Amino acid sequence: NLATTWLFHASRARVDQSFNTASRDPITQANIALRASTQSLLKAALQNFEAWETAPGAMDSSTGIKAQVFSSFDIIGQQISGTSLPIPPTGFAALCRELDLGGQYQAHIQAAFSRPSTPDETADAAASRLRQSFMQLEASSIRLQLQIASLQQLISRGLQGALLELLDGKQHVRLDNRPVSCSVLCLGDIELTGILVIGKDREMATQTERIVVYIPDDPVAPLKEYDSVEVFINALRDRMLINGYLNFFMRFIPARHRSALFEKLSERLHPKVKKGGIFERQWLERGADRNARLDLRETVLQGPLLDNLYERKRSALRDDALFHGVPTAAQDQKTFDERVQYFMDTAFNVLNIAGFVVPVLGEVII
Repeated sequence: NLATTWLFHASRARVDQSFNTASRDPITQANIALRASTQSLLKAALQNFEAWETAPGAMDSSTGIKAQVFSSFDIIGQQISGTSLPIPPTGFAALCRELDLGGQYQAHIQAAFSRPSTPDETADAAASRLRQSFMQLEASSIRLQLQIASLQQLISRGLQGALLELLDGKQHVRLDNRPVSCSVLCLGDIELTGILVIGKDREMATQTERIVVYIPDDPVAPLKEYDSVEVFINALRDRMLINGYLNFFMRFIPARHRSALFEKLSERLHPKVKKGGIFERQWLERGADRNARLDLRETVLQGPLLDNLYERKRSALRDDALFHGVPTAAQDQKTFDERVQYFMDTAFNVLNIAGFVVPVLGEVII
């Protein structure tokens, strides 16, 4: 079972000796390094290997610790032990490079978006049908939430009509004789896939303007009108403080940035604060910050709304697949430190692998 058989890549079990980690417990750091260097064969296969890792002893550490494949293992302090299997780690690496699962999955995605047309069709007819099907599905989903919001009186008639025009493909929509713009939401410089902000153009506005925000499948309010951007940011911050909401929200962040932004948001939303009186024992404890800065920005879309969503979601799918399943050629371009960082990512299992499925991958390797 690829998900429950483990590769211990001894050469990756490195402890950061820099000044920044000097105050940390060395045993804890060694324990973390061992766990990061011990990954399921499934994850290791998806991330692939560089050519040098197929050489005998290449995965052994510089101190002589041998790389192994375990059916089960324990990590206690600075030591790892387990039931070793007769699978040479370097042989497994060579097999993964030969299979090139990441390259195969990229080809699979490309084929899905480039379906062949029938003999009586034009060359791009099938791809055009796929594009139209996606756009119809996306429009139907937004229209459904728009109708629900209207019934719940969560959107004004004016902005409802403007959004309907955008969904119909109209590009130069106006409301109260002002142009209507549509933006995608960003966290810092990272674009959030699928979250839309619609309202009157605010670039030259002399007053605050109402906006509509669409967050697909949001458990609180998938589509809702807000008095201003500031009101929306405050509402989103309150949602992020609800237990479990931040995990839901991570789906909109590209996989390669997901864990770093999760950690950053968690630190901002629940910073460490000092507890205890002046003359008492003091300690640090995490507490909710209801004024936390989210660093939200917008990127204005140009052109038809649904075409933009299609291109952006297709690019996001390809990039997520490339992050999780690395083609052999791309793997050879990654630095060793980049790969170690990938496996050091403590949020990876929960936030990334859970949302990424490679069909029949186990059968392919076997």
